[in-house]
Amino acid sequence: MGSKMTIPGNKGIWHGYDSYRFEVEGIESIVVTADSPLKGNPWIWRARFFNADPALDLAMLRHGVHLVHTDITDLAGGPEAMQRMDRFYDYLVKKLNFSASPILESYSRGALPALNWGIRNPEKISMLILDSPLCNLNSWPKTPFEREICRKAGVLTEDFAIVPEWNPVDNLEPLIQHKVPISIIYEKNDNVIPIKDNTALLLERMKAGNGNVRAYPGKYEFTDDDIENLASAAVKALK
Repeated sequence: MGSKMTIPGNKGIWHGYDSYRFEVEGIESIVVTADSPLKGNPWIWRARFFNADPALDLAMLRHGVHLVHTDITDLAGGPEAMQRMDRFYDYLVKKLNFSASPILESYSRGALPALNWGIRNPEKISMLILDSPLCNLNSWPKTPFEREICRKAGVLTEDFAIVPEWNPVDNLEPLIQHKVPISIIYEKNDNVIPIKDNTALLLERMKAGNGNVRAYPGKYEFTDDDIENLASAAVKALK
């Protein structure tokens, strides 16, 4: 069983589990606690789009893994997103007695901050789970509004060129060197996130470096067995 924690903030219920909303240095954050947490209080960190397709999050809670999220909306995985994630990680580990090696989970554009934080902190994560990942700034942003978001976030220059250090698919070496397990869920016919420039390129580069990567191609809606198998693999990967 996990050690005792005192979670701050407003208590509520999320899909039947106790949830807490509070701020870390002014940034809205969420912790959903497992009813019977595993030893060491392991956690899965949803980088973006909290509550979107939560089947895996619920499976992890059933396995005794806490679920967390902090707001990094419209920061495109850039410097401010990294700073917020650093502060949130330190708060959970040092103040709330969470484990030091979470599972980092993303959905769609959430792969930008998830991968960029993992690339900068490979020794701190047990696993990366990327669902329909957008991990290449050559395929997004597309519109002037999106490009302005990315410019303000610091991942594009003032002339809207990609800043190389913030394009995850070009900076995978730390994840490869540390053998960080990566599981990728993707739809073969995804017409939103271009497979060729994102998932396929990520898999190609991870495999070329002998990285620890596994792909789950198929449909957006996984079966219950698919979710359970992935959750079990994630629990085994916890350090």
